[in-house]
Amino acid sequence: MATHDEALKKFVDELYADNYTEHEVMSFAPNWDSDLHAPGHDGRQLVLEGSVVLEVAGKTRVFEAGETYEVPANTMHREVFGEGGARLCIGRRKKGEPPLRGSGTR
Repeated sequence: MATHDEALKKFVDELYADNYTEHEVMSFAPNWDSDLHAPGHDGRQLVLEGSVVLEVAGKTRVFEAGETYEVPANTMHREVFGEGGARLCIGRRKKGEPPLRGSGTR
């Protein structure tokens, strides 16, 4: 089984292979609610600690540590973080940027 650091490195490597041009690790307070929003970039998230409830088009799903989820650009969605808060690695890609798989560049 991969360690926490190995999982994070693999996730970040995959972000850049898919032309995600930036990423950051962020912590969220317990029960913090993002409210509905629709950013102008594709988002891919890895839950590092805690949990997050993702709501898209009236449907919800819980993501736990070690799981990833994606939200396409301009998609209205909401995230509510668990009772213990959460820590995520968040990748962003400008809308319409194609993947660069196999390029080996960052």
